[in-house]
Amino acid sequence: MAELQEGKKPVYPLFGVRGRNGEDPVFSVRDGQVVEALNVDFFQSSLARKRGGAASVSITGGTAFTTGIARMGVFEPTSDPGAVELWATDFAGTPLTKRLAGGTSWANVTFVDAISARPQDICYQSFNQKMYAAFDSTVNRLHCYDPSDGSPSMRRVGFAKPAAPTTGVSGGAVTDSRKYRVAWTKQSGGITIKRSNLSDASAVVSPAAQTVTVTRPSLAAEDETHWELYAYTLTNNYSVGYLIATTASGTATATDNNAVLSGSSPPDENANTPFPSVKFLVADDSRLVGAGGYETSAGDSIATRSNMVVWSPPLGASNIGDDERVSNTTDIKGYDFVDQAIMGISQPIQGTFRVFSLRAQWKYVATGVAEAPYTRFRVTGGSGCVDHASIVVAEDQNGDPSLYWASPKGPVRESQGGQQRMDHDIRDIWRTVNKDATGRIAHAVYHEDKSQIWFYIATGSSNYPDKKLCFDTRYGHPANDIVGTRDGWTLHTGPSCSAYCSIMFSETIAASMSRTQKPYAGYTGSLALYRADTSATDDAGTAFQAYVETKPLAPWGLSSRGSEREEPTLIAVAGSGVTITLTVTPDEGLIAAHASTVSLTPEASETAVFRKFDDCKFSVVHCVRLRLADAAAVSHTPNLHALMAPFTVDGTQ
Repeated sequence: MAELQEGKKPVYPLFGVRGRNGEDPVFSVRDGQVVEALNVDFFQSSLARKRGGAASVSITGGTAFTTGIARMGVFEPTSDPGAVELWATDFAGTPLTKRLAGGTSWANVTFVDAISARPQDICYQSFNQKMYAAFDSTVNRLHCYDPSDGSPSMRRVGFAKPAAPTTGVSGGAVTDSRKYRVAWTKQSGGITIKRSNLSDASAVVSPAAQTVTVTRPSLAAEDETHWELYAYTLTNNYSVGYLIATTASGTATATDNNAVLSGSSPPDENANTPFPSVKFLVADDSRLVGAGGYETSAGDSIATRSNMVVWSPPLGASNIGDDERVSNTTDIKGYDFVDQAIMGISQPIQGTFRVFSLRAQWKYVATGVAEAPYTRFRVTGGSGCVDHASIVVAEDQNGDPSLYWASPKGPVRESQGGQQRMDHDIRDIWRTVNKDATGRIAHAVYHEDKSQIWFYIATGSSNYPDKKLCFDTRYGHPANDIVGTRDGWTLHTGPSCSAYCSIMFSETIAASMSRTQKPYAGYTGSLALYRADTSATDDAGTAFQAYVETKPLAPWGLSSRGSEREEPTLIAVAGSGVTITLTVTPDEGLIAAHASTVSLTPEASETAVFRKFDDCKFSVVHCVRLRLADAAAVSHTPNLHALMAPFTVDGTQ
C-alpha cells in the first residue's frame, strides 16, 4: 500500500475476514486473511464467530456398545423424511451394529455374516427402502437390511445358486430325453420379486411313457419362498428351457408329465448373479454402484478385484430383485475395470460419478444404453483420493453442484469451473496429515445449513482424525495468481473434532426425526457419540479456546514506523459474561506483547456492544500483530463483528 505522511492517523479496520492462511510468508498474507483462525467460523459474522459446541447423544438401548463408534450410516426406510434412522457400528471383537429409529432408544441389528475385519470401513447406502452394507464378511455377497422381510436382519443379497436337482421316474406320459434346472424365488402377494441364477442341469433322464419326479436340492436357507423348475429336451439339444412348475419351498418335489414341453423361457444365464462383496457403495439414481472388493473367490457372485466397478440393473428392468443382482450375461456385463486399485467412489453429480485411486480418477457418464450404461473417461491430471469417507457432494460459492474430496496433496473441488485444488491456505496443516494412518486418514460431511465442508483429518502420529478443517463454500473462490481455490478455511480442535467417523443426521431425535440436520461424530477419546454445532458452549463439558490472529500489520508502510496512541474498539454481539482478550505483539516479538480485555455484557438491552481495549497501546514500531481471543479455554460463544484500530504514522526509520 502507499505510504502515509507522518502524523496521519489511519484506522485499520479488521472485518470481512475470509479465512486463514498459514502457508504464505506472513508479510505476503492477503488482506482479508488472517494467519490463524482457530475454533471459529464466518457464519453470520464479518470477523469471527466461535464455533458451536457439541452435546453427547444417548447410545442406550439394545446390547450396550463397549467400544467407540467406528462408522455410521443413515437409512431411509420410507419416503417420510421423519422416519429416517441413524445406524452405528462399534469396534468390538464381533462388531455390534444398532439402529436409532422412531425415538431415542437404540435397537440391535442382527448380521447373518459378522464383520470379520475393520468395522471402520463398513460402507452403508440407503437404496430402494433397504439399507445396504459393504463390509468384509469372508462371503462374496453384498448385504442388506430389508424391513419388508418377516424378521429383518442384515442378510446376503440375492440367492445362492442352487445345486443341480435329482430325478426319478414312474408311470406317465413322457417319452423323451430331458434335463432339469431349478431356481430359487421369493414371492410377495403371488408376484415373484427375487430370483436366483439357474442351477446346473440334472443328469439326463430318458422316460418311456413315464412321469419324471424332480427333487429340488437343499434350500438356500435365505428368504426363498418358492422354487421354479425348468425342463430342457433333447429335441433342441437341451438349449431351450421351459418353466413347467413353481412350487412352494416347503415342498421338495415337482413332477413333469408333459408329453410336449411349453411354458415361459428361463432367465438369461447369470442374469441374477448376487451383487458381490464390494468395498465402496453409492446409489446412482436407479442403480446401486460398488467398487473394489474383499473376496477373490467368486463363490455365488463375481470374483471381486481392487480395481473393479460394478453396478446393478436399473430398478424396473425386470422388477425381480433388480437392486440385489448384477447382470453377467453374454450381452450385458454389469461391471468394468480401471487400471489402479480403487480408493473411493463418489455419489452422482450432474449425470456422472467419479472413481478414485490414490493418484488418479475416472469419470463414469450415464449413456442410457442397457448393454453399456456407462462410458468411462480417465480424467487427465485428475487428483486421486486418500479415503472414500472424505468424498462429499455439496455446492460452490455460486450454489452450483460440486464435488469435494481429500487428495494426497489436500482437499480438491470439482465444480462448474473445473477441478480446483483447495490446499494453498492450509498447506501448513496438511503437511502434518498422517497419510499412513492405519485407521482413517480423513472423513468429511457437508453442513448444508451453514454452507460448510468439515474435513476431519488425522495428524502427526494419530491413526484417526484428531483435528477438523472447516471450509466455508461461500467464500472459497478461484484465485488469479495461484491455480486453485483460496479463502474460506478455519481450523477446529477439541473433543468434537477427534472423530472416528462423521455423518449428517436429524438435529432433533424423536418419534419423528427433524428435517434440520446437524453433524454427528463418533468420539475417539472415549465411548461417546456427539452432535456437533449445537447451542452448547463447550464440547460435552470440555471447554475450548478460540482466536483469530492477524498478519504483521504496517498500515504506515514498511519503510516507516507507527504507534497506537488511542484504544482499539471492538464491535461484537452482546453476550452476558463473555470476555475477549486483545493481545498486541509489536515487531514480531522484539517488544514484549501486552494484552487487554473487554466484557461483552450489555449495559441495557442492546444487541451489539462497542468496547475499547484499555492499556493496549504501543509506540514507534515497524509492525504489529493483533490476536482476538478467549483468554483461555472457556465456555461461551462470542460473535465478533469488527475491530477498529487507530494508528499514528511516526515517520521513516
